[in-house]
Amino acid sequence: MKIVAAYLLAVLGGKIAPSADDLKDILGSGTPLFPISFPRRN
Repeated sequence: MKIVAAYLLAVLGGKIAPSADDLKDILGSGTPLFPISFPRRN
């Protein structure tokens, strides 16, 4: 689903045919909403 959203963002941004590198740049530019590792509960 993220890839589809990145593709649509690239098209809306003016790219007629976004490449895989364009999509990687879009996906890599954001920050995750949650940390990758959650603290462990004891």
